[in-house]
Amino acid sequence: MKKTVLLLVLFLGTLALGMAQSKENDFLDQPYIEVTGTAMMEVVPDEIYVKIILRDQRGKTELEQQEKKLFQTLQKVGIDVKKDLAVRNMAGNRYKLKSGAMKLRKEYVLLLHDVNTLERVFAGLEQMGGVEAEVERVDHSQIEKLRREVKEDAIKVAKE
Repeated sequence: MKKTVLLLVLFLGTLALGMAQSKENDFLDQPYIEVTGTAMMEVVPDEIYVKIILRDQRGKTELEQQEKKLFQTLQKVGIDVKKDLAVRNMAGNRYKLKSGAMKLRKEYVLLLHDVNTLERVFAGLEQMGGVEAEVERVDHSQIEKLRREVKEDAIKVAKE
């Protein structure tokens, strides 16, 4: 008798659990539509980082003269040297232990805010001569806001 009561309780328990799991509550079994949307935006960068390298093979005084010329050239273009120019690296190598010329190198990073200023800076550096310059990277100051706008546009396209 105890066995039959135990079997009956187990049977009723499994039946109750089976009824609790109905298909109406399962989200994955409901029909749905999946859509995708894309959007693009062209952005003009407002942060342009230019790497400027000054090299000197004769001595420290020539490097200082190049620095003064660089500062004057940048100020003529209309750049605040104290605000937008930073020293990234300074190095010196001596190939012979006690004699020989010390090869000095100084690297700057210049922050520009528009392409017109970039053109004037490169023209000034070209006239100055003996300076290596290249655009290191470009960025936009409000890139996160622009990304959010593009995502919103993509969502609108997907809804359509």
